[in-house]
Amino acid sequence: MTSHAHDAVMTALHDERLRVARNIHDLVMQDLTAVLLQLRAATSSSCNDSLSTCLGQATSAAEQGLQAARKLLRELRHEKPLQPAPDCMALAPLLHEAASQVPRSSDAAVLCEFGGGVELPPAVCDEVALVLREALSNALRHAQAREIVCQLLPQHHTLELRVSDDGRGFLPGACCESFGLRGMSERASLLGGALAVHSVPGSGTMVRLCLPLAP
Repeated sequence: MTSHAHDAVMTALHDERLRVARNIHDLVMQDLTAVLLQLRAATSSSCNDSLSTCLGQATSAAEQGLQAARKLLRELRHEKPLQPAPDCMALAPLLHEAASQVPRSSDAAVLCEFGGGVELPPAVCDEVALVLREALSNALRHAQAREIVCQLLPQHHTLELRVSDDGRGFLPGACCESFGLRGMSERASLLGGALAVHSVPGSGTMVRLCLPLAP
């Protein structure tokens, strides 16, 4: 094997490892975290109704995590879907579905405003949905917010996804080593876009994904 071919193989392996790491974090680990939180709540509950609710939510999160793990395994084994993927698909329904699947680890109200009738290739829609899922999950788990607003804003030749909360915020750079933030930034770069995180302690946080759109 030539040096050039060896470098190409190593780059491909590195990129694949990063992709698998992002998907494990954004899909499987989120659901496992939800299971753990609900089981902890169940062990400290003395009310039968509350106990039943916690166990039901833990079961649902476990089933969702199992489905995500199976999907990852199918992708890694390169198993082809039964039906060919469409050229484009509507982004808004996929975002609504992704938001509904994020484990609710707080009592914050989640408002979703996904309009515009945007259609994109399925692979692009999947990446955008995973960014939404991770940003919303972070807000629910860490922001201590009362309200979280998720918006899809089509503009002239660009598309912007925003996840904003009115929570406690954090100092810029304090979460630079977060696997979740790194994964969202990598997804944005793969799509030719950019991710920005705006936050002020005590004044909430906004995560912005900006993507170019073909004319």
